Amino acid sequence: MLNCTRIIDTNMDITSNRTTTDIKISKIILYVVIVAGVTGSALLSFGIGPFTLSPFRFLVFFLWIPFLGGIAIKGSVSGFYIKVKPYIGFLLVWLLYAILSLAWAGSKVDAVKGIILLFIGSSVIFFVVVHFTEQKDFKRFYYLWLLTLTPIIGIGFWNQFTGQQLFHYGNPANLPIAELKQWMHIPRATFYNKNDYATYIALSVPFIIAYMKYNGSKLKWLFGPALLLPLLYQLLLTSSRANYLAVTLGMAFWFLFFLKSRDKLKVAAVIVLAALLLVIVVPGFTHSAFEKIQTKWTNTFYSSKSNEAQSDSSRINLIKNAFVFLVRSHGIGVGAGNFEYNMRHSRVYDTSGIVNAHNWWFEILACYGIFIFVGYLLFYGGALFYLYKAHRKLTDSSDKMISEALLVSLVVFSLASMDPSSIMDFGPQWLLFAFALGFLNYCRITQPKHSRT
Repeated sequence: MLNCTRIIDTNMDITSNRTTTDIKISKIILYVVIVAGVTGSALLSFGIGPFTLSPFRFLVFFLWIPFLGGIAIKGSVSGFYIKVKPYIGFLLVWLLYAILSLAWAGSKVDAVKGIILLFIGSSVIFFVVVHFTEQKDFKRFYYLWLLTLTPIIGIGFWNQFTGQQLFHYGNPANLPIAELKQWMHIPRATFYNKNDYATYIALSVPFIIAYMKYNGSKLKWLFGPALLLPLLYQLLLTSSRANYLAVTLGMAFWFLFFLKSRDKLKVAAVIVLAALLLVIVVPGFTHSAFEKIQTKWTNTFYSSKSNEAQSDSSRINLIKNAFVFLVRSHGIGVGAGNFEYNMRHSRVYDTSGIVNAHNWWFEILACYGIFIFVGYLLFYGGALFYLYKAHRKLTDSSDKMISEALLVSLVVFSLASMDPSSIMDFGPQWLLFAFALGFLNYCRITQPKHSRT
């Protein structure tokens, strides 16, 4: 059985050629980057010309200083032990392809922005892989993600009850005053829009579930539900149908693959008892909540309201336009960050003024072409597949908690990534993949004989 907490080959000390000071500085910066990335791109951000600089983006560049400084002093790269080289290699190929696409991109400015965002995200993954080499690193990563949820939930409730937002959003689609006031009560917390916040919630739910399953402390029954229930409630308020489905898919995956038969019965019993208790104690609230949930789910599969039907039609036409752009570019893509530019200048299907892709998968396909798209599918699928294989051999409870949360969150990502306008600049996405690949690298280092699992 695989126990990632034990290093069986002491000759493979990945820190032997690296100074302790460099490691400490890099890790401290990484921890701050994690907090900055999870807490939303809108917090403390400001514009510099066409580019928005957030703490997350700004701090990532500081990770390169000790790294490049070490290379300058030693004259070479040493002391790094990377067992996920195909994934890092794909990110490098993707970045080089993005730079090459400057040659044919319609908007050079948008292409440069896309390249910078891809470089920032890839850098986070790279540095987590090379610097996080111990279980305690990933436990800190995990708990930093959980702890940042608390203030963000608080801000979300502040949005809901006061109608005050941290950022100026203007008036979307020139809504009437009554609808605008209602729209301002939708929680967005530290994110620019409700879809980004909903996706962040969806990716975070598996971390709470795994914490409650594997944490031996009785505190989990207080801390876990105190995070989970408000998060699910705020997710409901966002009306993010893709994320409703994403969380449902993730929980179904967790129920089927990570619970034993006896535990499945326990979970089902707890859900039934909790529902009965709510009906008995607060029947009015339960009835109202049930009607709201039923309405949300009905609208998920059948949009009865005209604005929702229009939204569905626009999203379908966005996908059609993505295929048009792919064909026009002869399969190589329209260039890094150039989806919106092509929507403004050469769209074929009407999208009611919406120019963002609102679908991560088709954004990659349209911007970077078939080869990068297939590579990304292998990148995503490989991370999911090999992490699942590693999980089955783990014995340490902390390792199992981390890997289980990552696996379910990656499954959730498949649908959750279809809701935000674009997630190229979405910090939690890059942190999730950095966490997953870093943890897989850690397992492969500590058990070399399982390096291909």
